Amino acid sequence: MTLRITRERRNAGLTQSGLAEMLGTTGQSVCNWENGRCTPCYAKLKRLSDILQIPIEKLFENLQ
Repeated sequence: MTLRITRERRNAGLTQSGLAEMLGTTGQSVCNWENGRCTPCYAKLKRLSDILQIPIEKLFENLQ
């Protein structure tokens, strides 16, 4: 499964650092999530879905 964070973040007009600030984390964490090095905890996933206005499940859909 691939996280869609990069695509959805860009669609929302956010930078990695901007999204990180909204989530109370670092830009490096967002970079790691986007590159599949790690997955955010549930609380961050919930906040991501709220910010990006998509269901959590969509974050895990394969990119086509």
